[in-house]
Amino acid sequence: MSAVETGERIGLPQDKPAAERMSLPMAAPPAPEPPAAVTLSQRAARAFREILEGKGESYGALKVAVMGGGCAGNQYAMAIARAPEPTDIVLESRGVDIFVDSSSAHMMVGAEIDFVDSMMGRGFTVRNPSAEQTCGCGSSFNTNGGGVKPGGCTA
Repeated sequence: MSAVETGERIGLPQDKPAAERMSLPMAAPPAPEPPAAVTLSQRAARAFREILEGKGESYGALKVAVMGGGCAGNQYAMAIARAPEPTDIVLESRGVDIFVDSSSAHMMVGAEIDFVDSMMGRGFTVRNPSAEQTCGCGSSFNTNGGGVKPGGCTA
């Protein structure tokens, strides 16, 4: 005995002629996810607001860019900005505006900016899935697997 009793046979697509099967609606493949934007952790957002308050600023955005340098080839640059440059990509994370230099954006897709406060140091750090290698101190990175310059960190 089946769980569902029916007096008639259920029609399946393969029971239809080929011409009719070709016109059946098909599930579309899922749309690709857009690349994740640069985000801030809660600690980073809180630290950035505290920095603004400490400077007596009522508004400021976090300007982020990647510049050549360091023993791995690229290093992050961050600053407080009042307005975006015409070519900046404007984002928002946890109530903080982020201005990403458009020439750096491809190297920062999916990056999360965090803030660390430990015995070893205090400051912003970037978790970047595009970084294939980083130097020992974490201040520079590369996205092409080109390796780290011998001789240690220059930061």
